[in-house]
Amino acid sequence: MKTLYPFLLLLFISNQAISQDIYGCTDQAACNYNSLAITDDGSCLYFDACCFCGDETQTSNGIVGDEMNSIWLEDNGNGTYNVNYNTDTEIAGFQFQVEGTNLISAYGGEGHFSTFFSDSTGVVVSFSFTGELISVSPGNLLIIELEGPPSGLSNIVVSGAGGTNLEFVYDSGLDCTPIEEECFPQQTLQQTIKIDSGWNIFSSYIVAENMNISEIFSEFEEVVIIKDAFGDAYLPSWDFNAIGSMELGQAYQIKVNEDIDVILDGLYFQPENSPIIINEGWNLLGYLRLEPINLELLFTEQILSEIVIIKNSEGLAFLPEFDYNGIGEFEAGKGYQIKMNSTQTFYYLEN
Repeated sequence: MKTLYPFLLLLFISNQAISQDIYGCTDQAACNYNSLAITDDGSCLYFDACCFCGDETQTSNGIVGDEMNSIWLEDNGNGTYNVNYNTDTEIAGFQFQVEGTNLISAYGGEGHFSTFFSDSTGVVVSFSFTGELISVSPGNLLIIELEGPPSGLSNIVVSGAGGTNLEFVYDSGLDCTPIEEECFPQQTLQQTIKIDSGWNIFSSYIVAENMNISEIFSEFEEVVIIKDAFGDAYLPSWDFNAIGSMELGQAYQIKVNEDIDVILDGLYFQPENSPIIINEGWNLLGYLRLEPINLELLFTEQILSEIVIIKNSEGLAFLPEFDYNGIGEFEAGKGYQIKMNSTQTFYYLEN
């Protein structure tokens, strides 16, 4: 009978799996990589210089031009860019160098300045032969035509009357200092996941050196079965592992005969920098914060409007449509079933 049991069990599991094609980003180098996606939908995003995940509403969350004695670029949408300025001192002349693309021409702007440029170096120099000055107020220095999108302006020199260096800077609009290190701040932590006898939903905020589920649970004879959101299973008594490795942000259903404590040592990634793709339909959502938090504080209005129901392993539910929260708080080590009306990218709040 032992040979028949796993066959019937696996047949049941496969019938519970999600049969629909899952669309999403399949590039593991992307910050919104969806480990459950089968078909790439062209939605891949990548970390920018300030470690925001391709979200222009965040990367440009600084107010461009709010910094005094600065210049910045404004895209006109036709291959030309306004070089704008903000100054507290009259300007007698300026120069800069275009980065990231080739300069075609430079023209216009306030005042009757003479402008010279080099299309080979991208350097622009402009000043007045008559001593005219650009007034103290935000405005437009000139317009530049480029072959493609620029990465910024460098070698900026702005002079006041008498040749005084006004010490201008380039304002990118980023409210952070660009960094070259990895975008995931990492620290080493240990997590103890308590799993009670019977059925549970668990997750981990740790990325261990080996996240293979067979390796993590190899010492626990109490484990009967573990399942992921697709219904793929780990059956230790049959040395069968269709899940492979645990994924950060995902949760797993588990049945054990007795209480167990699973201890994981590894890297901890800041939850606000770890995007989780929550697919349309049913998902198993892991919890990445260190401390509990009320569900009603977790989700943006956009995501909240797409949630049908969230359930924990005890069957308690969160129903946003009816303003009902029977779960209360998400807790570390736990996992949650969540049903969505549409696919969403979700970030946990910082600790």
